[in-house]
Amino acid sequence: MAIGSANHGGVSSGHGLKRALLGIGAGAMVVIAALAVAAVALSGVTLASDSTALARVTVQPLGGTIESVQAFGPGGRRVPVAVVDGRLTPLRRLTPGEQVSVDVKVRRPGWLGWALGSDNTEHLTLRAPVAHVTEQWMTVPAGSAVRVSFDQPVSAVAYGNTGYLVHHALGGTPSSISLGTQPATGAMEVAAAARPWERLGAPMQVSWFPPSHSPVMATIPASGARISPATAIYLTFSKPVSEVLGEARPRLLASRQCPGVLGESRSAPSCAWSSRGRSR
Repeated sequence: MAIGSANHGGVSSGHGLKRALLGIGAGAMVVIAALAVAAVALSGVTLASDSTALARVTVQPLGGTIESVQAFGPGGRRVPVAVVDGRLTPLRRLTPGEQVSVDVKVRRPGWLGWALGSDNTEHLTLRAPVAHVTEQWMTVPAGSAVRVSFDQPVSAVAYGNTGYLVHHALGGTPSSISLGTQPATGAMEVAAAARPWERLGAPMQVSWFPPSHSPVMATIPASGARISPATAIYLTFSKPVSEVLGEARPRLLASRQCPGVLGESRSAPSCAWSSRGRSR
């Protein structure tokens, strides 16, 4: 009886030790799996657009180090960029709306590279931002400054008559600019750049009119301006063209000379006219 009891106790102890070892092994596997998941979660790389730079790359703590950054414009033309605090800034001026492809290569730490691969490459295609005028036709009380607003902050502007835009310094990156006090009715072209690393965008026409129940017309170039024979003349109305003119269109009564044309000549062609109507 005593011998039988001793053998039973030995078997129980053996099973207990085995269960303990299995428990330790399972716990170790859970810990290893958790560490692996954490390593993967903390080794990511994010490449996205940025509010001030062209793009921004974020490397997580276990992601590794940035090995190379390349950017290409239309036709595969190389765009040199600087990387500061993860922000990618072009070193040559881009045209607003220009498409740019960005590739960032990150080298993972050696101990993680054997499992996930030594390199991680991210790709992003985006366009340089375009600042649009939010209101092209404005009603401005007499004596008030004409203000032009944009759909985002701008870093540079130029405005004036067609072909004669003048750059104006800005304090900061405002979302609106003042053209100063202008004649009661007028029109002007405005070009803007949303970022300091951009060229000015295509000019946009803005027109302003005094409060009035009757249609008012603005012209580009301004009345009395000297123009060349090839200069187009734009007429902008404070109301839709169909409402102001109906089926008719402006008529040009041409003479042998166009008053106000630079280099007037008896053989000068008739002045070129076109019209734009207010769309709202």
